Amino acid sequence: MFEIRDSNDPGARGPTIEITRGDSASFSIELTDFFDEPYELQEGDVVTFTVKKNTKTTEKVFQKTGLNINILPTDTEKQKYGTYRYDVQFSNESSDTVDTVLGPAEFIISEEVTF
Repeated sequence: MFEIRDSNDPGARGPTIEITRGDSASFSIELTDFFDEPYELQEGDVVTFTVKKNTKTTEKVFQKTGLNINILPTDTEKQKYGTYRYDVQFSNESSDTVDTVLGPAEFIISEEVTF
């Protein structure tokens, strides 16, 4: 199961993502500019999706780059069930720009029956 829904966490800055442990999932990230127009990535732009146990740890559960995020079974199959945190960061190395464009928000790894 893979689901993106409005967060129940009043402090969240993004939708909740829920995935059954060990399953596959994919989604696209759409960026807009200051005029709410679609933004096309330029040379040097990097979009990073990161999942961690919480916002205080430096250890990543997994991390993906790009606008098309593909979560593989190996990304979650050894994780404990529970609520993790994710964010999406936009950066441009040539201009030293870094912006967190989504999150932190909930990333839930749900129980599974078939291992």
